[in-house]
Amino acid sequence: FRHAESVSNRQNRFAGHTDVELTERGRTQAAKLADRIADMDVDAVYASTLQRATETAEIIVEPHKLSVTPVEAIKERSYGVLEGQPKSTENEYRSPSGPDRSKWRPPEGESRSDLASRVLPAVRRIADDHGGDTIAIVAHGGVNRTIIAGLASGDPMWGHQIAQQNTAYNTLLREDGWTLQRVNDTAHLRE
Repeated sequence: FRHAESVSNRQNRFAGHTDVELTERGRTQAAKLADRIADMDVDAVYASTLQRATETAEIIVEPHKLSVTPVEAIKERSYGVLEGQPKSTENEYRSPSGPDRSKWRPPEGESRSDLASRVLPAVRRIADDHGGDTIAIVAHGGVNRTIIAGLASGDPMWGHQIAQQNTAYNTLLREDGWTLQRVNDTAHLRE
């Protein structure tokens, strides 16, 4: 799942590693997602250590009476000097003739490749630790895109093309390999 709406989402600013809280709308979104998955069998819950993901996780698993395990490795990509800036400022730092998007690193931040190197091993370890269990992971747009693309296709670099709205519900099934079953499902937010 992607976290619910945060203050930075509302302001269309880069948050990255900056710890921002959910908005009231975000808390409502998380509660709607909690209602939607209340009957789902969940064996374990993991979340990014950033407040917006942790709070979302706590809200959505409350009906399951499970504790949330924080995982530093699945926090959002660091945007370095761009954090707190409007998303439109990315173009001021990124040359159109520069490296491809997977290798571009904002000053003091991480590239998409850096993110994949951090996130994918952590998610694989979590999956290995739980065998056939149903695991909920609450993270961030960039992290979820990396997980989906990296596990479903083996190439996390195309993940930027995957939509991830707030409280997006994604499902990956691991059997002989990984199969993407659901992506960016936000039906719980419809009136």
